[in-house]
Amino acid sequence: MSDERFQLMKICEDKLITLKKKYLSILSKESDQHSIFDRARYRYILPEITYALARIKNGNYGVCEKTGEDIETTRLLAVPWTRVCVKAI
Repeated sequence: MSDERFQLMKICEDKLITLKKKYLSILSKESDQHSIFDRARYRYILPEITYALARIKNGNYGVCEKTGEDIETTRLLAVPWTRVCVKAI
């Protein structure tokens, strides 16, 4: 893994951890501040975030599950829990 790719992985890992904490905090509170649609989205994304963190730990983060190619940097930064590259969509 190149230094650039390693740095990208660390940035994404930090984003994923932050998002996971934020979403768990929001879901644990009874509040009208977030709509039912936001809450449903957070419930959907949380397992994806957990799976992405596991892929980082296992060393296969950032690799498209369909093509086996590296997922684009811009895509990982925008959607760090993604499993596929743009080409595979």
